[in-house]
Amino acid sequence: MSPYFYSIMKNPWQKISSKIIYKNQWLKFIEDKVIHPGGNKGIYSYIKKLPAAIIIPLTKKKEIYFVGQWRYTINKYSWELPMGTAEKGETLLKSAKRELLEEVNLKAKKWNKVGTFYFANGALSQSAHVYLARDLSKSEGISDDTESFRIKKLTFSQIEKMIEENKIFDSDTITAYYKLKLFLKNENIK
Repeated sequence: MSPYFYSIMKNPWQKISSKIIYKNQWLKFIEDKVIHPGGNKGIYSYIKKLPAAIIIPLTKKKEIYFVGQWRYTINKYSWELPMGTAEKGETLLKSAKRELLEEVNLKAKKWNKVGTFYFANGALSQSAHVYLARDLSKSEGISDDTESFRIKKLTFSQIEKMIEENKIFDSDTITAYYKLKLFLKNENIK
């Protein structure tokens, strides 16, 4: 067997040096000089961002609030779960609460951490932390001037039909939704 096979559990990459190519208030674009797992020298470029919170606002009627917004990068309208990047020094739960208020004008009394995953982990180091928000109440939020949302509630069957019909196509939303289904299955409430 190849030496690479035995090194799967430890990092086979070697970082020689690292430099920031570009940065702004939201991200850093980094280029590392590396030795690849096969032994050749090269570069690895990636984006570094603070962790994000994805919120699943679940009503007592088992409906989930979704936000619709125009996504500049893909030039399409997208239905998604509320989400956003944590601010520097902010806990992930505090970020989740802030995003829920900003995007959906809701507060929740009950919060559960559903799971964690990574966005596009071949090009981005950002982690996503999924929170279930229950016992919801309306509240007046302060909107972020870089975003404009429409809000709607969807049942589980509507969500799955929209995923199947490619009307919900955001990978972060789809991953968080299936993490929720596993969480609820384990919690035996669905």
